[in-house]
Amino acid sequence: MDNLEKAKLLIAEKDEELRKKEEEIAQLRERLGDVEQTVVVPTESQAEFEEKVATLEKKIAEMEAEKTQLIENIKAEQLVVITEKDKHIAHVVEELETARNDLRDAKNRIQELGEKEEEIKVAYLENQLSLLSDPDRLALPPPSSPKPRLDNVDETAKAQIRSLETKLQLANQSFRNSEAERQKCEQINRDTMKRVMQLESENGRLKGITEELSAKLRDSASVQVLEEKDARIRDLADERSRLQWRIGELSQWWSDAKWKIGELEAGVAHHRHMLDTANGKIQNLNDQLATALRASMCLAKGNLFPLIKLSFQLQGTADLIDNGSFLNWQCALKCDPIGPGKRGLMVDLPRGRHEFRFLVDGNWMTSSSYSKVPNGFGGDNNLLWIE
Repeated sequence: MDNLEKAKLLIAEKDEELRKKEEEIAQLRERLGDVEQTVVVPTESQAEFEEKVATLEKKIAEMEAEKTQLIENIKAEQLVVITEKDKHIAHVVEELETARNDLRDAKNRIQELGEKEEEIKVAYLENQLSLLSDPDRLALPPPSSPKPRLDNVDETAKAQIRSLETKLQLANQSFRNSEAERQKCEQINRDTMKRVMQLESENGRLKGITEELSAKLRDSASVQVLEEKDARIRDLADERSRLQWRIGELSQWWSDAKWKIGELEAGVAHHRHMLDTANGKIQNLNDQLATALRASMCLAKGNLFPLIKLSFQLQGTADLIDNGSFLNWQCALKCDPIGPGKRGLMVDLPRGRHEFRFLVDGNWMTSSSYSKVPNGFGGDNNLLWIE
């Protein structure tokens, strides 16, 4: 009865411990539910933030594409204007170079004509000096010379004079031609300088047009649109950075929450393990209590059933334990010596079929004195029928 009271007290203590564990597990489950409800909200917020970030990135990409297209259009227009201007400037430079070449040729021609004129003048003067320095041509004929000789001298002088006059006319004509050529070259020079000034003026005008176009381009609405789009892109980029930072915070918070949930789950698993262990101990105690109660009942029956002797041939001093279906295989009985090399015990068995076997040094064995039947676990049991 003392064992029964102790078992009851132990069961009461285990029930109280089990109740506490169940209350603690209920509290943990409630906390886990609160955490799960709390964690669901950031997940939706994070999805909304990610969707908003994706929308902003799409808008930024569209605005950047529009900006790129607008810049390309403006560059194309500028390229057309600059190309036309470059062609015009190249044409003007070509004309200017041609005019400079003409001017250089005219100057060279004037220089050649001047040198030629000087050579003609020098040749004429040298000719005149040679005539004046010849005494034979300037001396009068002697008075005693015959008249035919004088006539010959006169004819020769007249011929020389006519020749000199012809040369003089040719020299004058050449001089006049040179003067005309010089005047023509000077006129060409003046025309060339005039054309050069016109081309320089045209070049200055084109430069002014280019600067005016550049100023208009800078002041045009397209530049303002580009600046507005740049500002909008910067704002969207700032907003995307803020959203990414917020997503990072939520991700960190979500990681912390999952870590906390893991701790709670580990705690719950630990308490469940403790609860299973307690339940196992309670079940073992219940089984021990039932076995004790059945043993007590068997012992209390007295000699209601006939006593049957179970014996086993055993040499040595090893303990012999008997277990059987009449004890519901829950407890065992120790066999005592009943003769030389024989152990056994007396049990009161009701009518019916009974199986049993013996345990010697940790090994299950059967007796050859009784019939054997398979036990379903790869071994045999002794069989005894009580009529």
